Amino acid sequence: MKKSFTIATGLLFILFSINLINQMQEIKEGYGKGLIRFPFGNKIAYGHNGGIDGFVSNLAYFPSENVVLSVTANGMNCNFNDILIGIISIYFNIPFEIPV
Repeated sequence: MKKSFTIATGLLFILFSINLINQMQEIKEGYGKGLIRFPFGNKIAYGHNGGIDGFVSNLAYFPSENVVLSVTANGMNCNFNDILIGIISIYFNIPFEIPV
């Protein structure tokens, strides 16, 4: 699993220079240059989310952990945010109760 994250992180740095990523992480008045700041416990991620026609997606980059998470789903019958919290919690070994 970590190899996939490493590859994804490497691709991010190939597509965007470190300088551009740093500029995109500058949040002013709640907005960045295409990125949103996502707090998760004591960690901060930068990314983007969206949805259309029943599809939802989220991409989050945790710079302090050098980790990228990307999730896309279709036909959701549960809360997408709960799924994201579960995935991130499991990755960082944080206790998480699966919602029913």
